[in-house]
Amino acid sequence: MPAVATAPLLRLTPRPYQHEAVAALLAAAARGVHRPLLVLPTGTGKTIIFALLVKRHGGRALILAHRDELIQQAVDKLHLVDPTLPLGVVQAAHDELTAPTVVASVQTLSRRPRLVRLVPDFQTIVIDEAHHAPAPTYRRILEYCCACHRVYLLREYRRWQHRYWWNWGQEIPEDLRFEPYTPPVCPWIAGA
Repeated sequence: MPAVATAPLLRLTPRPYQHEAVAALLAAAARGVHRPLLVLPTGTGKTIIFALLVKRHGGRALILAHRDELIQQAVDKLHLVDPTLPLGVVQAAHDELTAPTVVASVQTLSRRPRLVRLVPDFQTIVIDEAHHAPAPTYRRILEYCCACHRVYLLREYRRWQHRYWWNWGQEIPEDLRFEPYTPPVCPWIAGA
């Protein structure tokens, strides 16, 4: 994998629905919703949306992903949205735990030696591909980082509904409750 903290030279103009999604997530936080779920199909820019959210929300941020390409994509999009953003990576040999914005491999960060060195003072945690959030590795990180604003991202809500009603009728753990938000269908996706 190439050096993950290099900034691309491109800038972008977010699509209107991406701005709308960020506004909806911030409005949800203002209403006291601290675990929103953003559902958008593949290719609609969920990574851009959380990069914009991190920039607008301010404070320290932690982005959790479970695959190399998602980690690299997060780094690239965060730098595309804000090339000056101080960014650290926690993955294998990368150990930048103290950066204001940390993009972390769940597999690496969930290991006790790394996790106990992390200062859990994040204002925002982004969980990419949120259907993995109930896994023990994610739960270990989320329990350690406890109270803050979390944003869960999915490409389809049924991935959550069908896969993670694992406790059949029992109450869903508090840290896995959230308010789903799906922006209106994007005309260019619908083919209009």
